[in-house]
Amino acid sequence: TAVALRSHSLIVGAPGESSRGRVYRIQKSEGIWQQRAQMQPSDGNISYFGVSVALSRTEPDLETLAVGAIGSYGPIAGTGSVAILERQGSDPFQRVQTLFPSDPHEGQWFGGAVALSGGRLLVGSADRAPTVSREHAGGIRMAV
Repeated sequence: TAVALRSHSLIVGAPGESSRGRVYRIQKSEGIWQQRAQMQPSDGNISYFGVSVALSRTEPDLETLAVGAIGSYGPIAGTGSVAILERQGSDPFQRVQTLFPSDPHEGQWFGGAVALSGGRLLVGSADRAPTVSREHAGGIRMAV
């Protein structure tokens, strides 16, 4: 489970829910927290969606959400991915981009951790390859 809190918005990642994972948006209004939305991956090749989440206000009326999915089967099995979603005002979040690592390899787990601030995104990669060497010992990547 992963959580991100910004003001009166709470994002909860549930990567083990269903076969692919889900993310919930919970909003506080008049002192009461209520579920407002549920998101799941639109691509059938993505799993563990919501293993990491980050939320940031990038403009006065624009929120950006980053959601990690370590079980993605993008270019190579288990490379991972990060979905970028945006929400204008009270509109629902819409996916604007999905990021994959530039040097994919099996068991990379790209998206195992995400951090978002303004227009900057940091993505963690655990790199669980069976033969982990110094060259493949995990890392952090920055996207602007």
